[in-house]
Amino acid sequence: MTGGGDIFRNLSILAITCIFLIVGQGSVGAAVQAEFVAPSAGSDVVRIKLPEDIDILTLTTLAVELDAIDVTAILSLDGTDFVLKPLKPFAAGIHQVRLLDITNAENPVELGSWIFEIHGGSSSNAGALADLPDETELSRAEAMLTSGSIRFDSLTETSLRLAERNITNAPDKGILSGAGDFNANLEVGKLQLQSRANYFLQTDNDKSLTGNALDLGEYELSLNYSGEDLALGATLGHHDIGVQSLTMSGFYRRGASVQIGDAAGHVRAKAFSLGTESIAGGENFSGLNNGDERISGGSLTVQPFSLEPGALKITGIFYDGKGAGIGDGIMVTEPVAEGRGWSAIVEKSFADQRIVARGEYAHSIYDQDGDAGSAPTKDSDAISISLDLRPFASPPIWLGDTADISLGVSYNRLGTYFQSLANAGVAADREAYALYGSMNWGKSSSNLQYIYETNNVDGLEAVATDYLHNLSFSTNYAMEPFEGAMSWLGTPSVYLSGFVADAGRLDTPSGYLGPGTNNLTKSLTLGGNTSVGNWSWGVSHTISSYEDFTNTSSDTLNNGTAFNVNWTDFDRFNFGGAIQFNVFEDLDENTSNFGTNIGVDVSAAIIRDILDLNLDYNLNLSAGSGDQPDTHLVNGEIEWTFLQAEPNNPGMALALGGSMESSNGNADSADDETIYQVFLVFRVKAPFAYDY
Repeated sequence: MTGGGDIFRNLSILAITCIFLIVGQGSVGAAVQAEFVAPSAGSDVVRIKLPEDIDILTLTTLAVELDAIDVTAILSLDGTDFVLKPLKPFAAGIHQVRLLDITNAENPVELGSWIFEIHGGSSSNAGALADLPDETELSRAEAMLTSGSIRFDSLTETSLRLAERNITNAPDKGILSGAGDFNANLEVGKLQLQSRANYFLQTDNDKSLTGNALDLGEYELSLNYSGEDLALGATLGHHDIGVQSLTMSGFYRRGASVQIGDAAGHVRAKAFSLGTESIAGGENFSGLNNGDERISGGSLTVQPFSLEPGALKITGIFYDGKGAGIGDGIMVTEPVAEGRGWSAIVEKSFADQRIVARGEYAHSIYDQDGDAGSAPTKDSDAISISLDLRPFASPPIWLGDTADISLGVSYNRLGTYFQSLANAGVAADREAYALYGSMNWGKSSSNLQYIYETNNVDGLEAVATDYLHNLSFSTNYAMEPFEGAMSWLGTPSVYLSGFVADAGRLDTPSGYLGPGTNNLTKSLTLGGNTSVGNWSWGVSHTISSYEDFTNTSSDTLNNGTAFNVNWTDFDRFNFGGAIQFNVFEDLDENTSNFGTNIGVDVSAAIIRDILDLNLDYNLNLSAGSGDQPDTHLVNGEIEWTFLQAEPNNPGMALALGGSMESSNGNADSADDETIYQVFLVFRVKAPFAYDY
C-alpha cells in the first residue's frame, strides 16, 4: 500500500459512525465475503458490497486500494457498502481494486481483488493517478480530520418500594432515576472541539434537582484554534477563568468566555461573562439570562521575556456585575448586590526556581444592596505577598537520608470592606503574617505553620481590635517492616498533629458593649496505622480543650479514641470495621457526655460478576448528662447481574435492598421508633466508547 495511511482511514471511520447503532455482530478478518460492482463508465461509482451483519470494529480494519493507491479516505458508506465516487472520470484503460484487512498494518491481508476496464476517452493516464487526488488534495483530506473520541456512561434505575414503616415525606412508590456523563473530543486540522456534559433523571419531583424529571446537569463546550501566529478559543457552559486571585477564586459558574493570544503564549487575553449563582438544568442554558445574576470582565496574562517555568508573569483581572451579596460583616444576605473589582498579579522565580515570589494588589467597589438600596458603596483594597524557597540547591543527606526542605513567608492585608461577587469565601478585615515550612526526610514528613492575625485593619474607632496566634503542625513516620516474631505488626506508620490557637484583644473602644475576646484552644492527635498481608488496622486518640478566660462560655475538654480494621481476600470479599469512643466534659457545669459509634461494612462477590452483596451497619450509643436515644442504622443490598455491561453493550441487573433505622430512648420510651423501607431495583448500565 502506498499513500493514505492511518490518518486517511479516519475519514472513513467518521462516516461509519452514523450506522453504529444498527450494525450487528458479523465476520472479522479474512472471513469477510465481499462482492464487487464495476463501473460501466468513467464517471460511475465503484461499489464493494459487504455483509449486512458486519460490525463497526471490523469496518475499521478494512482498507481499499485503487491502482495501488490507498483511497480509503475518500470512500463513503451506503448501508454496509463501500462506495468510491471518482473525483474526476476514470481514465480509459484497465484498473485494479483491492480490499485489504489491515489489522496488522505491516502485513495486510488481501480479502478481494477485482479488475475493471474503462473504454473510450484518453488512455494517456491509464495508471489512474490522474483520476485520484493530487498531493495537495491528499494533504487537504488529511488535515480535515485528525482524531476524535466519544465516551458516554449512564446508570438508570427503576425502583419500586415493596414495604415501609413510619416513613415521613415518603418518596413515590415507583421511581425512575439515573445519571450519565458524556465526553467527546474532535480535532479537525488546527481546530480542537471538546465537550462534556452530565444529566440526571428523577421522576419524583420532590427529589429532582430542578423540578424536572429529565434535565441537564453541568456541561462545557470549548472550541480552540492553534495557528502559526494566533491561538483562539471560546467556551460555553460551566468553567472558571483559570486564574486564582483575591478578586476571583473558586468561581466555577455557567457562562461564556472567549480568549486570544499569540501562538507561543507570551500574551493571553480572555473576556468572560458568567452567572453568579450555581446553575443546573437546561432552562437557562447559557447561564446569562438574568442580568441581576451576572458578572462580566476580562483577564490579561503577559510573559514578556520567556515561557520557561518561573519566568516573569504578569496577570490582570477585572470584573463588573450583580448578584446575591453579603452585608458588611453582619452576614445579612441582600437580594441584589453590585460590585466590581480588579487585581494585578506578578509572579517570578529565581535561582533555578528555588525562590518563588508572588505579589497581588486588588481593589473592590461593593454595594450590598445596589443602587436601589440605602446602604453606601464601599471601596477597599487588598494586598497579598508570598515568598517560597528551597534553601538547598541539592537536598542535603543527613544520617544517610535525603532531606527535602521548603520554607515560606506570606503577608495578607484585606480591608474592612473588601468584598467580591466572584470570591464569596474571602475573609475581609484581616492583616496576617505567616511562616510555614515542610520537610521530607527519609521515611518521615513534617509540616509547621505559624500565623499572627489582627482585625480592624482600617482602624475604625467603634470596632474592637482582636488578635489571633495560631500554631499548627503535623508529622508522619513510616517504619521498616517488622520481621520474625513481631512480623504481625506489618509495616507501621505513626503520626502526630495538633494546633494551638490563642485569641485576645488588643484594643477595646470606649463605650464598646460587645463580648470580650480572650480564649485558648488546643488540640493534639496521636495515631498509627499498619498493614500485613490482607489485614490493616489503625488507632488514634485526640484530646482537645477550650478555655474562655472572659467566662462568656464554658470551658470544655474532649477526648476521642478511634480503632479501625480491614480485611480483604484481594479477590471477592472485603470487611471493614471501626469503633469510636468520645467523652465531652463541660468543666464549668461539671457534666459529661459519652458517645460510642460502631460501624461495620461488608462487600462480597458471592458469585463473581453475577451476585454481589453490600451491607453497612452503624450503631450510635450515648450516655451521660445529655443522654440521647441510641440508634441502629442498617443499609443493605444484594444485586444479581444477569447481563454484564461491556463497552458499547449495556448491562442489566436486579437488586433487592433496603434500610432500617431503630431508635431506643434510654430515658424516655416515647423516643422508641423503628423506620424501614424495602426496594426492588432494576438497573441498566450503558458504557459507550468510540475512538477514531
